[in-house]
Amino acid sequence: GGIEARKLMGETGWTEKEDAKELFAKHYFSVMPYGMLRFVQSLWPGNHRPTYAHYFIRTLQEKGLLLRNWTENLDNLEKVCGIRDDKLVEFFGSFLRWKCENKACETTYDL
Repeated sequence: GGIEARKLMGETGWTEKEDAKELFAKHYFSVMPYGMLRFVQSLWPGNHRPTYAHYFIRTLQEKGLLLRNWTENLDNLEKVCGIRDDKLVEFFGSFLRWKCENKACETTYDL
């Protein structure tokens, strides 16, 4: 949550005094993308492992008890631990799927 985000931000050169919302703001990214890119690099798939909570959700899936797993995270840890795509709703998307910022482009990139 917020504590882990602040910790990661500190590890990537951000201080706790800086507002995390600014890091993700379009106007900030267009002027100075390096802070966001450093932060995203620290979250990139392969840098972290699923938690016990992820595996608990997978167990619910295996027992037929999981209707949907909603996540706000971009890290793909749900997929890493085996949550099926038909059970997963990635509220903000994921690192595996990128969309062009230019609205006229409408291109989606799968990594």
